[in-house]
Amino acid sequence: MSLAALIALRNRLSNDTELTAYWTAQYNKPATHLIGYKKAPSANDFPSLCYVPVQSLSKLNRPGDTAVSLVVGVNEPGITDGVFDGIARLDEAVILILGALLPLRLNDDYVLGKEDVKIIHDLGSRHPFHELEMQLSIIRR
Repeated sequence: MSLAALIALRNRLSNDTELTAYWTAQYNKPATHLIGYKKAPSANDFPSLCYVPVQSLSKLNRPGDTAVSLVVGVNEPGITDGVFDGIARLDEAVILILGALLPLRLNDDYVLGKEDVKIIHDLGSRHPFHELEMQLSIIRR
């Protein structure tokens, strides 16, 4: 695990103007960005992005390479046309997050791995709190 890799990813997403504008438009505040996972106890803790190193997912052998689970959370109590609003908001956020990560270079030291990003939804299991996990790898250059 490399803390520097997680910080590079966090800096990239926390400084993205489109993503910040999205959170502010939807929730009247920017997202909280935490390195480590915090199961949010209240609606005030959302929106959130948690950057979690995941050693078990890593097939990376070089020091400094890091497998990451990015956990994105929102608080959305509504349901529109039979779809949890939280799932719809997370879908919108994923598109913005992936856009913020292109090009794959995070900074002079780190790039995103070229493997497919895996996305796992909680599918509203904690409604009105909704989370998804994006699994990705960060490679030291």
